[in-house]
Amino acid sequence: MAVFAHWRRLLRGPESREALRLVWRGFAFVVLFGVAINGLNWWFQASEGHWRDLTYAHVTSESQLPSGVAFGSSHLMYGLDPRVLTEVGVDLFNCSLEGASPSYLRPFYERLYRSHNDPPEFALVGVTAYQFDASILNRRYEHDAGAFPFEEWVGALESGEFNVRSLLTQRFAIVRSRSTAWQLVAPRSPPGFPNAFHYGHVDVKTSLVEDPQERKILEPRIYEELRRDFVTFLDRLEEDGVQVILVEPPIYAKGWTTINGHDELIRKIAEERGLRYLDFNEEFASSINDDPALFRDHGHLNGRGASEFSARLAPIVRSLLDREPAESLRR
Repeated sequence: MAVFAHWRRLLRGPESREALRLVWRGFAFVVLFGVAINGLNWWFQASEGHWRDLTYAHVTSESQLPSGVAFGSSHLMYGLDPRVLTEVGVDLFNCSLEGASPSYLRPFYERLYRSHNDPPEFALVGVTAYQFDASILNRRYEHDAGAFPFEEWVGALESGEFNVRSLLTQRFAIVRSRSTAWQLVAPRSPPGFPNAFHYGHVDVKTSLVEDPQERKILEPRIYEELRRDFVTFLDRLEEDGVQVILVEPPIYAKGWTTINGHDELIRKIAEERGLRYLDFNEEFASSINDDPALFRDHGHLNGRGASEFSARLAPIVRSLLDREPAESLRR
């Protein structure tokens, strides 16, 4: 009892009361700091687009995905609407994400998709005129560490295949890039911020206001790592018995001119493997390429453009899956 009485006297003293106030202030700071951290993480995630996490949630869920999958970058993410393909019996989920390079798609399929799903029956693989330029398609697998299931994040660390700094910073950091750091000063929503997510397709409502005054000149380079990862990615799909169709979505014809594009290299790879390459800027070009109302910018379709493009693509894909000649369906 004497001991308790001694501690009561100490706690009632002015120094003890000051110490308790400091403890409570410290506790309140920790709580408020934690709330601020989570709030900022939510804000940055919303500004980048929550569709990444929705895509990962679908891929890693217990429910099986449709029999078909689309893999690609933003051209296919914005441009391919699975709802339209479903109307002709082509069921797929669109796993495409902005800036997704072959060096992203290969481990995404090998490590994440295949560990949670059976191999798809067919895959639409999106390609572009700058397919192997890492300065343009710069998304890598470790950049999405913040969306990994915990066991996959640990596995990626242990594998030694990926940049450890990226795995750590993308998992825990609030400000993950110079662009998000700038948003601390001048927050804004990106132009054409999407308002709908359908089976992996991001629906954008905005469209081009006017034609460009001059064409953008694009001179993509070939990074051997991306070319090699693209071939390896196709190897993995082939090993799993997946029927692969390469698809290049439309770009706005008046938007840019590509010099030394990668189309010929993609065509060569397709021919060597016996794959069908559907180029909607050359062989399958249409009125879509000339209509600015169908594009969110010069390289990406908006929601209306995605519907029209998907409506043209759907019967061709259906015919290829049925082993019918697609040439007769060309418009």
